[in-house]
Order: sequence, then structure tokens, then C-alpha cells
Amino acid sequence: MKRYVLKIYGVDQRDSFSQLIYQQAIKNQLKGFVKICSGYVLLDCEGDKKNICSFLIEVIKKPMLLVKIEKVKAFLLVPYHYTKFTMIDRKKNK
Repeated sequence: MKRYVLKIYGVDQRDSFSQLIYQQAIKNQLKGFVKICSGYVLLDCEGDKKNICSFLIEVIKKPMLLVKIEKVKAFLLVPYHYTKFTMIDRKKNK
């Protein structure tokens, strides 16, 4: 199992990029969370290497039309052993 924390910087004109991340994470059987922060989307995900690669291709290499990704910072960390994938509401975490 691998764990990556990514900061994805860019512009989402419809604020729907985090929803795409959530859907693709569930599809690829990943665990962790996604949170919209000021200027970037924070993604903490765990799973098999193959599933993480498939997930990253979908959300970074093939983003939605109204999403412009400017840069991605990725960090490989020790697994946390999340039990599910969630979206953290930015309004509750200010």
C-alpha cells in the first residue's frame, strides 16, 4: 500500500474538481480525503500503486474542461490506514 499527499494548484471555474477527485478515488478504491484549500486542492490518498496511478491519470492528465492545473506537489508518506475516502467541507474547517 502507498500513501501520497498532493497539493494540486490551479483554477476550477465551477468548483467541481474536488467532486471529480472524490468520484475517481471511489472508483479506484482509494482511501483518504480531499479538501479545497485557498489556492489549491489537498489530496491525501492511500491504495495499491496500480490504482493510484490510474487515479492520477484521470484527475491530472485528463482533467475536466474548465479545470486548469498549474502545478502539482506530491509527497510520499507512511500509510495512515484510512478506512474510507471523504470530502472535507472547507466551510467547517476554516
